[in-house]
Amino acid sequence: MTLEADLERIAGAGSPADISRLTGSAARTALRDPDAPETLARKLASSDAAQATAAQLLLTTLLDEARMSVENGGAAGGPFLAAIAAALRARVAEDALPREATGLAVQAYGRAGVDVPDFLIDHNVAQMEAYAAQSPPSPRAMRRQFEKLLRVSADPFVVYESFREAMAGMPAEMKPGLVRTVLAVEQSVAARLTAFWLLDPAPAIREAAAVALGQSVRSGKCDGALLRKLTMLRSWMPADPARALVDAALRDARLREMAVKPAKPAATAPRCLMTLVDGAGAQNVAIVVGRKLIMLLFKVGHGVKDGHVVSARTDRELQEILAELDEIEPHRVGLETVETALAAALADGLAHGAPPAPALAEIVGMLGLEHVRPMPASPRDWLSRLDPEDAISGLSAQKRGRLINASANWIDRHGILDSWFEESAALSAALATADTNEQQRLVWVDLSLRRDAWALRFLQSAWALKGAGEPDWLGFAVTAKALLDGRPVAKVPVMELILTNTLRAHFAEAGAPLDPILTQLAGISAVAPQSGGPAALAAWRDAFIVAMVVSPRDPEPVIWLAILAQSLGVEKRSKTLDRFAADINIRYNLFWDAFEAGRAIDGAPADLRGVEAAAWAKGFIDAMQAFPNAWPRSDLSKGDRQFIETLQRVARGDPNVGVAPDPQKWLRSRFKRN
Repeated sequence: MTLEADLERIAGAGSPADISRLTGSAARTALRDPDAPETLARKLASSDAAQATAAQLLLTTLLDEARMSVENGGAAGGPFLAAIAAALRARVAEDALPREATGLAVQAYGRAGVDVPDFLIDHNVAQMEAYAAQSPPSPRAMRRQFEKLLRVSADPFVVYESFREAMAGMPAEMKPGLVRTVLAVEQSVAARLTAFWLLDPAPAIREAAAVALGQSVRSGKCDGALLRKLTMLRSWMPADPARALVDAALRDARLREMAVKPAKPAATAPRCLMTLVDGAGAQNVAIVVGRKLIMLLFKVGHGVKDGHVVSARTDRELQEILAELDEIEPHRVGLETVETALAAALADGLAHGAPPAPALAEIVGMLGLEHVRPMPASPRDWLSRLDPEDAISGLSAQKRGRLINASANWIDRHGILDSWFEESAALSAALATADTNEQQRLVWVDLSLRRDAWALRFLQSAWALKGAGEPDWLGFAVTAKALLDGRPVAKVPVMELILTNTLRAHFAEAGAPLDPILTQLAGISAVAPQSGGPAALAAWRDAFIVAMVVSPRDPEPVIWLAILAQSLGVEKRSKTLDRFAADINIRYNLFWDAFEAGRAIDGAPADLRGVEAAAWAKGFIDAMQAFPNAWPRSDLSKGDRQFIETLQRVARGDPNVGVAPDPQKWLRSRFKRN
């Protein structure tokens, strides 16, 4: 599937869900496609509005992925950001990036939270000035526009995001002035915006908002609700000039005895969902308040990284949104569990000079959490919260050992562990030049050096599990304490899973050849049938490929090709492996094209009777078991699970299967839902 074809499919998608699925799928390969930046830059300038919009949607997703890769120390993000900037710069130099295309690019950067390159800002300003010269707006007209925007939406979340996107393409020196102008408008939503901008990631924006705050206090017109929040907000801000200005405004307001508006009653019994922590240190929280869904993202080293509110029009729409969260495996917890995690995330952010997501200023009011202040967030702090009486130290050595050894089975109950791996440019560079044994040693050394970081992930996950009343929390906490106390990482079973995941991720990231992967994956290859002859072996092979084509999530091609090659006993010679990979890719594409056209394929039986059908069923189940992250249970319908159970029985040779469903019909249905 080419990027051009991906963009065609995105442009023709009929629903937001389809667009999200298609852009996510395309982004997984485009991030490492050297031709993708030039293609996207060209498509942004397309005269076909649908194509240009599709390019912008995919670019936004790619910029977001690249940003996260850079934050996590990954190797792919930086090169992509440089490449897309170079592609856009080339079009600017050729005068081939018209005003509409520039606007789409700037908007994509803004939505992804990535700084717009200076050359693109300059180009955007020049184009806007040329456009405005035709009918220049007066300062009074601009102020009326601001007032109109503030009247159109009383939702500060919407207004803040609108200004954030609009300001993305402005020179940095212009932004503080715009903030002060907007906040001078005497409307309640402008006062609420002040709280957002006091928490903006840019110090100059925070300072501009603090200056506007001081002016409103001195004029005696400061909003009472904003005054109430100031003590809370300043405790969340880094120690910088903006916070000093807020402190001065607070003192001035007290001297003037300005009235503070009391908080509204908070929502009663909100429904809270919390995930475990993923390998990058990110933890998602979802809170249902009426028909509103509050989403928070905590991330190690960044604090409260994101926060926003989604409003559903009906109960059914809310349930549909919540159903989409099932794939991240959230756990039901109480608000007090969220409160503690929030306080720790605030402290973590401040330790790295980062205020929380601006929307938090409103969100805490919805939950009655305006009293929350930063709390210590080190691994030992978390351990003390989880085990205040130090009961873990009182467990017998045998009990602690059993709990640590049981960490090998966490993956069976918590699919998020598939994301637990090390990712850094330095490690990737070292692995790229090392042989198989040296690669394992390098990862073990890395894990040993980062034992505290992994202990923190275990402990934060334990907090969510304990809040959900799940007994696994104790094993997570005991294992974390063992790492903090110096237990060798090689003697902690879950660390071996992290090592395997790290090597898998490296091979997929690097596009490594099959040959060195075969030895590395020796313990996880599937077992091809030893009886039934060539026909059964071919059926098993085709089923394995088909399972990769119709899987709900994309597996790493280089990994499943390596597993398939090893399972079929392909010789470990480069030319032989290359021919094998080419043949399998041809077959994969044939199956894909047939499914896309709604046709039956020759890679699946018409029914599930006979030796070849049993071999086919085994191949499909073997592929699913080799790639559980591509077949998460949360992505399967009841009908899917029933069919898969039938396949398992057929693969085992169960004589009591009875009338089995039509494999071809189910496969086409499964593919269509991807």
